[in-house]
Amino acid sequence: MVSEEAYLFPCETGSSRPVPKVNNAHDRAVRDSKVAPFRLYDLRHIWATRASMSGIDLVTLAAMLGHSRIQMVLRYAHPTQQHQHQAMERLEQFVSEQRIAHAERTSPQATHAIQ
Repeated sequence: MVSEEAYLFPCETGSSRPVPKVNNAHDRAVRDSKVAPFRLYDLRHIWATRASMSGIDLVTLAAMLGHSRIQMVLRYAHPTQQHQHQAMERLEQFVSEQRIAHAERTSPQATHAIQ
C-alpha cells in the first residue's frame, strides 16, 4: 500500500494516487504569477539540456528521461553556443596535450624545443 505522502502532487479526489494532469494548474499559476508564459513541457527540455551540458552521458540521460532510444534525447537536449564553444576548447586542449606527449616520446630534443 502506498502512503498518502508518497506523491508530491496527489490527486484532489484521492490522495492515494498522483494527480493525472497538471496543465490547468500550471496555466493558472503562470497567469496568476504574471511570469512570461511557457509550456510545462518546456521544463523537460530545459532539464535535459542542462543535464547534458553538466556532463551526463546520452545513455544515462536517455534512461533518466525514460527513453528507450538515444535519438529521442536529441529532441530534448539543446546545447548552447557557449557550451559548444567550451567543448571545442576542451578538444583543442586535448589535441595539444596529445601532440606534446607524442613529441616527448619520440624525440628528447623536441621536448626542449616545445618548452
